Amino acid sequence: MVVRRSGAGMHRLYGFKEWMFSVREGERSTTDMILWWELRRIPYNLIVGITGLVSLPLFYFFISRSNALKPGEDAVEPIALLAAPVLMNICYTAGWVVEGFLDKTHSDEEGVLGPKLLSAGLKLSLFVVALPSVFWGGYWLLRVVGLIK
Repeated sequence: MVVRRSGAGMHRLYGFKEWMFSVREGERSTTDMILWWELRRIPYNLIVGITGLVSLPLFYFFISRSNALKPGEDAVEPIALLAAPVLMNICYTAGWVVEGFLDKTHSDEEGVLGPKLLSAGLKLSLFVVALPSVFWGGYWLLRVVGLIK
């Protein structure tokens, strides 16, 4: 018989979130700041990538059921699927560039900006990745219930 402790998974998730969005106390050099960002690049890519892998089939399902495409039309430009991860990582790199610039030009009143920038960037990335499937899912649902033709 397998006994699972309740909350063990949540504890790990909380620990991951704590690691992902916190910075150790004390002075940070530019190298420390860049290293902080780069250690989080792979988890960021995994979170956004998994969301994309879930969102893409949903997008195809909903757009194909909505009859919005004409015969022979592609739902997505294939080059866009290849360009998206590259653009996503360029934007991710902009996070530590912006933090480095703001760290040099602003006082310490705001505190460390990295976690705030990373959180905002991750939320924006997840929104952008999920938006097509949410839009077409809503469109399909409105067609199913007869609110639009």
